Amino acid sequence: MIKGDYKSFYQREIKERELFRYPPYVRQIAITIRHKHADMSHEAAKIMVIELRSIFGDRILGPSVPSIARIRNQYIHMIYIKMERDGKVIAEIKHAIKSFQAGIVKMKSLSTVRIGIDVDPFH
Repeated sequence: MIKGDYKSFYQREIKERELFRYPPYVRQIAITIRHKHADMSHEAAKIMVIELRSIFGDRILGPSVPSIARIRNQYIHMIYIKMERDGKVIAEIKHAIKSFQAGIVKMKSLSTVRIGIDVDPFH
């Protein structure tokens, strides 16, 4: 890149993205779990990761704490999902996330946890 060789930079970058399963070769979903208590946010994220990994394996990354761990008195935990560009896989993941969201609301201890979903996040 120092020499201004953008073409070789692109070629190297696109090969790495394919090898490590990053866009444009896969789609991503970023799930944000928030709660006013850090331990509740972490517990909900842990439960979700265990549930999703049991179905989707190594497509699930996290939970992790972002650089800015608290916004507006809400503690944040992140989960990332890498998925192939296959309609069937995408539908299965959507269904699993919706099921988890519906289930967590019914759990009295975690009913105040907020879950945000960002498909193809721009980070």
